[in-house]
Amino acid sequence: MPVVNYSIALVVGRKHLKMHSEPVSGFLRRRYPRKLPALNPAHSIRIQFPEPIPMAYAALLGSVADDAVIGFRGGSRTVLESALVVRCSHLPTSWVAIQELRELLREAIDGGDQLRGDLWHPFRPPIWHPSSAAAEIASKLRAMWDQILREHPEEYPGWYGVEIGKVLQVFEHAAANHQGVVSFLEKPWDQERAQRVSIPLIEKITGE
Repeated sequence: MPVVNYSIALVVGRKHLKMHSEPVSGFLRRRYPRKLPALNPAHSIRIQFPEPIPMAYAALLGSVADDAVIGFRGGSRTVLESALVVRCSHLPTSWVAIQELRELLREAIDGGDQLRGDLWHPFRPPIWHPSSAAAEIASKLRAMWDQILREHPEEYPGWYGVEIGKVLQVFEHAAANHQGVVSFLEKPWDQERAQRVSIPLIEKITGE
């Protein structure tokens, strides 16, 4: 049977987001195992969601020293400087089929301690993994991801691999430098809520 690719689109409020295409044996068969018609490759599947939709947000993850976060919490710092900031999709925390991996990604992206009480987001506040917790997540995620790639070599490279790789990159960078990881969700699309969201995270350029 030939591999057929389908274009997946999310419609959130009035915004149209083309997500990605992948083999029908992957994402679509996992999410809609009994609902797929016999379509040709030119067809697309349109999924309509009301706004707001939590999993539409991207996450900003940054490797930050523990003492910098402590100073930020205490008010002696107004921004957090990171040697590495990545922007990754929030979708794998809900859509990855393997439960253990999905739960670990959820812990990495959405778990941890609340960063500071005055920071707000409609889905969840910014969070922080101290260096010890970040190192533990890095070790678990690397071991699990390597095992999954061995057992599912054709299914998880591609879009999922890119997004999960970003999470691994920042946690392994933090572990190697004895740092923690902070996680922010990007601002909502509407101006009223967006102006209430602050993301005091900047990437520090080194070597200049």
